[in-house]
Amino acid sequence: MTPNKIVAEVVEKYKLVADAKKYKASKEKTEKTKEGLAEELINKNLVDEKELYQKIGKHLKVPFIELNGLDIRHDILTLIPNPLANTHNVVAYDKTTSEVKLAMLDPTDIETAEFIRRKTGLEPKISITTPISCSIRAMV
Repeated sequence: MTPNKIVAEVVEKYKLVADAKKYKASKEKTEKTKEGLAEELINKNLVDEKELYQKIGKHLKVPFIELNGLDIRHDILTLIPNPLANTHNVVAYDKTTSEVKLAMLDPTDIETAEFIRRKTGLEPKISITTPISCSIRAMV
């Protein structure tokens, strides 16, 4: 989950939500409940999921990757153990002899990237993706 602070910065910087009153209510709700602001805004149809994550990537200077329709080899997809992949919303989608390309909902999650570096011996290259794209990992 992308940190709420970053989501709020992006929504406000790029003016992604037209209804300021509904945005403010959603933001206040997630501050109290500690739920994800991105999920709240998407579920209430206040923001387009793909556009939000593209803008977060731009804001963080991290490339955006759409995994839907991408042919990912099984051996790459299973580089990350299911519990880690599901808990931290991370998908390995490509690799070379020295790098593993990761799609994450939270590209600021350096601890997960470090764990994957130690586990695989490969340098992680991080991209941001959408929750729908991350869910393809659950199909393995």
